[in-house]
Amino acid sequence: MGKNLSKPIFFNKFDYLAIIIILLIFGVSLYYYNILPNELATHWDINGEADGFGNKFMGLFLIPIITAFIYLLLRLIPIIAPHKKNIAKFIDTYSWFMIILLVFLTYVHFASIAFNLGYLFDMTNLIMTPMALLIFYSGVLIERAEQNYFIGIRTPWTLASKSVWEKTHKLGGKLFKYAALLILIGKLTPWPVYVFLISILGSTIIPIVYSYLEFKKE
Repeated sequence: MGKNLSKPIFFNKFDYLAIIIILLIFGVSLYYYNILPNELATHWDINGEADGFGNKFMGLFLIPIITAFIYLLLRLIPIIAPHKKNIAKFIDTYSWFMIILLVFLTYVHFASIAFNLGYLFDMTNLIMTPMALLIFYSGVLIERAEQNYFIGIRTPWTLASKSVWEKTHKLGGKLFKYAALLILIGKLTPWPVYVFLISILGSTIIPIVYSYLEFKKE
């Protein structure tokens, strides 16, 4: 029997995990506040080298604040969405996506702290693998997403036709998974960022065009 999200149950296993992650990321930032210098590297170029700097507060707390906001936003979507019953059908997959996204942001933040502590590495290369894993699971989420206004490939044509939605998401899920594999392969080339951008653009644009063509057939 599907879960009824009209009266969502909070503080389930996913909420506990999310809260632990958020407390951890804020706790680590507080711990290093008096250790790190007043100016921190906050941006890196396509070669993984620091090219932007900011004050310590922003460097240590911007990503934690964003992480907490994203958790609240993603938790709110199943409550306010018109198609609650459809979202309930893939709520576990959606919730795991939320957790994976929060872990990814935590990973990026910890990498930033490590860099500012003096550990030198190619930030772009370090982030590519977890980014690929996040995109791969996005493909899983897309494949399992039922018709709704917030999650998935939401074009006028997928929202107007259930069959177009299903066909588009079946294709889109596969493309995101292929994009993740291409990103990992791209790490072995001199152009990992360009491989990443092409992979993401392709897996995003192709399903949009495909949904229009399938709708025209109907």
